[in-house]
Amino acid sequence: QDMRYLELKLCLQNTKSGFGTICIPSIDMIRMATLEEDDYFNAWGWDKCDYDYPLTFNMVKHGPWAPKLLLHQCVDSERSCDIERELDVKDAIILRPFEVVILSIHIACPFEMSYETDVLSTMSSIRV
Repeated sequence: QDMRYLELKLCLQNTKSGFGTICIPSIDMIRMATLEEDDYFNAWGWDKCDYDYPLTFNMVKHGPWAPKLLLHQCVDSERSCDIERELDVKDAIILRPFEVVILSIHIACPFEMSYETDVLSTMSSIRV
């Protein structure tokens, strides 16, 4: 079976000043949803979104198209910044105030979607 994949580059920034920290406990928790899936999970709760519910778009978690950290820009000189490394899907991302992260993730596209515009016009949200 011929699968098509699309790379998404996500830029995340903690725009809070002071002591606010944002933690993404696992990259595995990033979800892409269609409008119908968004409506369903908004009505019934996003905790229902698990491996038993087949989503339209699924992140590739292993192999050459596994998630990658392209940049982790720190504003604190005491913390080192990361550039271009592979991530385990269970890795957490912690953003201190004004820090920026750029992730590269690949999603498997349904067979009937041939073009990037098909995917982008169908996808309603990316949940982190």
